[in-house]
Amino acid sequence: MKSYNFVLLRAPLQSLNKAFQPIEISSEFDEALFLASIDLWENIKKGDLQKKAKIEESLLKYWLRSCSRSTPFGIFAGTCVLELGGFTDLISESDNHVRNVRFDMNFISAIVTQLEKDPFLRKQLKFKVNQSLYESPNDLRYIEYTINGNERNYKLTSVEKTDYLVKLIKGAQRGVTIEELAQELLKIEDVSYEESIAFIEQLCEDQIFVSDLEISVTGTEPLAQLISKLGQFDDIDNIKMAFSDITNSIESERTGIDYYQKIIQTTKKIITQDIEFKNIFQVDLLLNLKNNTINEKVINEIINQCNELLTFASPYHNENINSFKRLFVEKFEDTEVPLNIALDADLGVGYASVIEKNTGGSKWVDGLAESVNLLSSDITISFFQRFIIDKYTDFLKRNLNEIEITEEDVLKFKPNSSKLCFSNGMYIIGEIQAKLGVFDVENFQFDLVGIGGSSACNLLSRFTHGDKTLHNYTKQIIEGEEKSYPDIIFAEVVHASQVRDTNVLLRPILRMYEIPYVGRSGAEEDFQIPINDLLVSVQNDQVILRSIKFNKRVIPRLTTAHNYYMVNSLSVYSFLGDVQNQGFSNLRPWDWGILSRYKYLPRVVYKNVILKKAQWYLDTDDLKELPTDETEYIAFFNGLRDRQQLPYRILLVEGDNKLLIDLNYLESIKFLLRSIRKFKVIIVEEFLQTEENCILHDGQQNPFVSEIIIPIKNDFQIVKSYNENTAAIKNPKKFLPGSEWVYYKIYAGVKTQEKILTQFILPFIENGEKEKLFEKFFFIRYNDGRPHIRIRFYNSDDEKQQKLQRDFNPIVKDLYENMYTDKLVIDTYIQENNRYKNNLMEISETFFNNDSVTVLKFISLLDDQNSEFYRIIFGMRGIDMFLNDFNFSSLDKHKFFKLQVEAFSKEFSSSSQVRSSLNQKYKMQEKKISLHMDSAFDVQNAIDEPAELLNIRSKLNIKYIGIIMDEFEQNKNDQEFLSFLSSHIHMFINRLFIAKQRKYELLIYSFLERFYSSNLARARTYDS
Repeated sequence: MKSYNFVLLRAPLQSLNKAFQPIEISSEFDEALFLASIDLWENIKKGDLQKKAKIEESLLKYWLRSCSRSTPFGIFAGTCVLELGGFTDLISESDNHVRNVRFDMNFISAIVTQLEKDPFLRKQLKFKVNQSLYESPNDLRYIEYTINGNERNYKLTSVEKTDYLVKLIKGAQRGVTIEELAQELLKIEDVSYEESIAFIEQLCEDQIFVSDLEISVTGTEPLAQLISKLGQFDDIDNIKMAFSDITNSIESERTGIDYYQKIIQTTKKIITQDIEFKNIFQVDLLLNLKNNTINEKVINEIINQCNELLTFASPYHNENINSFKRLFVEKFEDTEVPLNIALDADLGVGYASVIEKNTGGSKWVDGLAESVNLLSSDITISFFQRFIIDKYTDFLKRNLNEIEITEEDVLKFKPNSSKLCFSNGMYIIGEIQAKLGVFDVENFQFDLVGIGGSSACNLLSRFTHGDKTLHNYTKQIIEGEEKSYPDIIFAEVVHASQVRDTNVLLRPILRMYEIPYVGRSGAEEDFQIPINDLLVSVQNDQVILRSIKFNKRVIPRLTTAHNYYMVNSLSVYSFLGDVQNQGFSNLRPWDWGILSRYKYLPRVVYKNVILKKAQWYLDTDDLKELPTDETEYIAFFNGLRDRQQLPYRILLVEGDNKLLIDLNYLESIKFLLRSIRKFKVIIVEEFLQTEENCILHDGQQNPFVSEIIIPIKNDFQIVKSYNENTAAIKNPKKFLPGSEWVYYKIYAGVKTQEKILTQFILPFIENGEKEKLFEKFFFIRYNDGRPHIRIRFYNSDDEKQQKLQRDFNPIVKDLYENMYTDKLVIDTYIQENNRYKNNLMEISETFFNNDSVTVLKFISLLDDQNSEFYRIIFGMRGIDMFLNDFNFSSLDKHKFFKLQVEAFSKEFSSSSQVRSSLNQKYKMQEKKISLHMDSAFDVQNAIDEPAELLNIRSKLNIKYIGIIMDEFEQNKNDQEFLSFLSSHIHMFINRLFIAKQRKYELLIYSFLERFYSSNLARARTYDS
């Protein structure tokens, strides 16, 4: 991790030492109140005695915020770019702070709605197709919203897919007027002009067509956009003049409240509808500092220490993405599907679906705890949680003041680091403080709030409109992050489902490409990637998006701090947000976990970094002896402080909000009491930014609290999440019923499947081979919510294919009549070209045939006694001989098995426990396994017939081995080649075991790894 040459400072309007002084409403604080809550501001001016208590409470909260909270909000706090240099001398010059003033987006939206109704303007307005609209086989579907107050409620709407509507939509892609749409309808349908206009107006009302007057989320600022759009229209000079007056008002000299009131009065002249003129401004504060330099050594030391803490991160885990991948593969297998269709819960698999667990098992695999995700964070979290408990126990035992994490502690997590992956751009955010009034690389502390992000710019973009320096830095960072992947498009997701959210989502165009979805893009249309242009597939356990227009892989980016996973988020937006973070590890500085409800939890530090501040739980029991006389409150809380070791200044934590409390200040105590009475239990944490420790001051040396955002870059070029081999994806062939491949699904319980395979399918296959009823055949076991067998037959001759189906019908009839199955489906066969390579697909299908026949004949030899052990041995021998066919040495095999064990272990909730369990199972059976792995003892072990089946399979496969090896350039270490082999082995195990195949696959790989590890060790002993 390395720094760029700047950080972003965030700090409040007023100094910390004013927090608990009598409130003096300066012109700056008066302006801040006016912008935050005009109702409160007006009530203060009126001196409303009936609301006095409520007004004073709200006023005090705002006052404390303006002195103690760095999060930007109106002009209560602002930002400033700091260059890295040799020293720190930050002097705030509040008289010269710059305000970036714009209208609130709710207000802009109301103005746009009014303008769209202007008759002269509406005739000229162009309408475009709703970005979310897509075609299903039977209808058109799109996202529509209704308004409840200022809230938009969204729903998926479907309309009949008529020929005329499809033609209208096709013709409106780049924008058309209502008149042009009506004229087009007249050409298509026999309707009157009035009917045509009314119909088009209804389509606009239904949001199938959306006005081009809609404000873009990216690009220039909203008012500038609106004025630019209005400049294209005729006969609206009065409107243009009015907006010119508004612009002049905004750009005029700023003189406190009068400045904003003048803008309001000017704006009221053009607003004819009933719009509330309250809280109509959005203002960002750009802090002005005398010196904009911060000590580079301190910043680099923070980065170095945070880099060391990355070992605490957990491997990637996203349950929704994992569930989507499983359901997608079950339904669509290896194909690419339009993204809209895939995320449609009716047509595709939807998003955030429930994960279905496998069934079946036995003593061999039941001890292996299964995880619900393929890349589980539980491995790290469980180990981390034990570590936390140990550190807390040590803290109590030794009666320490805080928990200190040492370098030795960090090294314990080093083995975990190979499983971790981070974006090539991230950020660190936290509060930076001096120590005992001294600030240098030896004397500082950093209260870490978070590390992460898919880009270093996620927390910067909001402020780029008003800060050209920050804008330029942001663009440079993004260009640097993207240049490592020239074959991939990084596309900014443009979305604003709620108008009010747009206030924090507005940003310039930061990337070349954008994906607009329920939010207008400011990029040129040639560089927009509509949702309808995106195809989705699952390749190598990754969700892959590809643009049809550009024929490139697309990775979405949300360069904002917006919470894309809110309760009411649209599934497409949530999906794109999750995909942007695919593969990236998650670092939470410190998670108390099961200890989190303890009454007191101490501060946790690593070197200069504070991972967690001390915190206390206070509840109603703490107030049992609270005196009735308010004048005694301070004395009561002094006693409480002594008993619970509370500092006199603390932060009251309510979700994301933190309010500074001084327990020597009566009004603060009242805040605390109200919160305890309301919530019964509250959290408070220590407040570390004392007057002495602040690094920001004004000219009179008054201290200001602050926090910094450090954009960082990772040096490595290869990011695990971006597998270049998946950038170009070939669509697999599909074989419909009636084609050369016929595909049956026979639904039955897992044990019944064995009878079906041995008593019905095997005799049919043996007879079919003699009569040459088919050229290829294979089966697999599957579960799409119900267990079933998938059987496929291939014939290039259509007559033979018809005969095969006629001959197979009696089998189906017997299965139904004897209640072996209650459902049979003839389906479309989709080849898995990407898994088995396009030009090796036919050879793979031949291997499937040989493998299926081998397994069928083997399971027909089994009886109930020890059948599971012999399945395991057959699996081990089958895999071993398959690798022999490819001339793998013992060393090659051991390396391959070790890789597979490591990969499979990630599927289980505790890799160390799983490995221990597997080792114990192997140790108990080691002699028996070794004996059965030696072909010299096959007759003695009564497995000569199964062994011969594997020999026959090898003879059938051998003529294709050279072709396969040539395809992979004879490179046994090629990852794609190893993946090809493991895919074939995976299907072999699938056919061999009736259930829990993944667990058996891990068990067999583990046994083979141990077997070859012992053999190689013995060989080395003999050699020496």
